[in-house]
Amino acid sequence: MQDVPSLILGTVFWILRIVGVVVLMDGIYKLTIARKDGEADEMNRAIVRCTIAAIFITLPSILQALHLVV
Repeated sequence: MQDVPSLILGTVFWILRIVGVVVLMDGIYKLTIARKDGEADEMNRAIVRCTIAAIFITLPSILQALHLVV
């Protein structure tokens, strides 16, 4: 029974990384389309999406490195 919290946390981290990868791919796609069209507002939104995706992907590793989660 002691492994249940770590199993739940591992699953949440896995889902967070998958969502981060999907958002990153979408952000890169939207960034290339916005650069092609020359739309500055869309490029800003795409960069924000890429930044959020990077946070989603790296957050579990950062929390583990800081020993905030096991």
